[in-house]
Amino acid sequence: MKIILDTNVLISASIFGGLSADIFTYCYERHTIYISDFILNEFHRILKEKLKVPEKKILFKVSSFKENLEYIKPKNAIPDICKDKDDNSICQLAEYVTADYIITGDKAFQEIQKFGNIKIVSPRDFWIEKSSHFH
Repeated sequence: MKIILDTNVLISASIFGGLSADIFTYCYERHTIYISDFILNEFHRILKEKLKVPEKKILFKVSSFKENLEYIKPKNAIPDICKDKDDNSICQLAEYVTADYIITGDKAFQEIQKFGNIKIVSPRDFWIEKSSHFH
């Protein structure tokens, strides 16, 4: 499957661990996670400005993502479906790679539920849906 992890899920996985880290590991080991400059730039900005993470640590993480995830520069138009314009950039990447899922902690983004054939779900809902396939 093709997975887009919204910036908030990547930050949560990187800083706080827990469910987001479990989802990151699960998706990394079994599926393909896609990232873009938009996601990396937002990740960098939030870690630096809001969480005061040292620049060296941020650059290491960004570099690691670029090397280990599918780094894409989408060439399609940015759709206009979300109230939060930043979410449209996530949808742009998802549309470009024909993703199966966008996993996001953003409640307003989750309310959209689908963008074309792409499911937009919370980390918890993704985990529940995927766990049901293990039994």
